[in-house]
Amino acid sequence: MQYLHLWTPLALAVFGGIMLILQLSLLRGFIKVYRVMSSRELSIMMASFIAFSIGSILLILVNIYAYYTFYSLGYGYMELYRKIGLMLYEILLALGFLILIMPSMLKTGKVATLLAVESLLSTLDGMLHIINIIIIMEMIILLLYYFRHGGREMLSGRLWVISLVLIAVSRFVNLLPMQPLSDLFSIFMDLLAFISLYIMKLELDFSLEGE
Repeated sequence: MQYLHLWTPLALAVFGGIMLILQLSLLRGFIKVYRVMSSRELSIMMASFIAFSIGSILLILVNIYAYYTFYSLGYGYMELYRKIGLMLYEILLALGFLILIMPSMLKTGKVATLLAVESLLSTLDGMLHIINIIIIMEMIILLLYYFRHGGREMLSGRLWVISLVLIAVSRFVNLLPMQPLSDLFSIFMDLLAFISLYIMKLELDFSLEGE
């Protein structure tokens, strides 16, 4: 088990790199369609991109440092840095989703209090589990919003639902007291979710080329 703990920071760093690559690919897709987006939509997408990307970069740097710290300061310090990296990533992931869903939530006139609470909690230390629970609640709200407004026939729509479900499952698993297995399973589910989002981007590119 300690061997698995040792490799967890490297797995998290690799995951952060994959997430960053996917974010850059998504950014390329958004650059292609920015002319048809309103300034408000563009600012929302860029803000969420920045939040996700900074989270991925921090995940890489902190966990590489945690791995090398194991050889100089010991196992306890490695675990400390690994948890710091995960916490920073989770906070920025929550912030990214907050930016993305805020317009829809404000339009429906719901969960304004939830968003305000999340914004407050994201600035506090030791709130990782609470942020996870809030992200799961956001995913449920988004799923209800999706089914209420249609779009079930589109491939991208189905992938969006899959992405939401996978992210919600990964947040739930991250709450379980099975470290580091829950960490590795959680980031694997996150990766599947973001691959779904990347396929959505490819479909968007294809539909634009068809026009």
